[in-house]
Amino acid sequence: MADLLQAGDLFVSTMFKAGASQSVTYRRGASSVTVQASVGGSLVETPSAAGGVSFDRTNLDFCINVADLVIGGTAIEPRDSDVIDYGSSRYVVSRPDQNTAAWYYSNEYTYRIHTRYKGEI
Repeated sequence: MADLLQAGDLFVSTMFKAGASQSVTYRRGASSVTVQASVGGSLVETPSAAGGVSFDRTNLDFCINVADLVIGGTAIEPRDSDVIDYGSSRYVVSRPDQNTAAWYYSNEYTYRIHTRYKGEI
């Protein structure tokens, strides 16, 4: 069964890249790579001023195939403060809150990367 699930994850990752992705530039310092990314958002639970809980949407999430995130011949994992250029806008990789990582594996083939809007390019 594990092989079937693994094959399903690979299929979904490949289909998103082929049919539901856009070109973005992933930057770390002066180095960059252009990759295909599926663009979406996430709801993040945050405490409200009234003591309850509210749900906020992060600016954008980018789903990028693990195998594509290679800069200078070296595979990298996302990290805080990396930058993603999408269209005419720039987004910085960042944690949406104290309890949530800036990125995670959506499946073994795909990073889901949380970002915040930084400004126009």
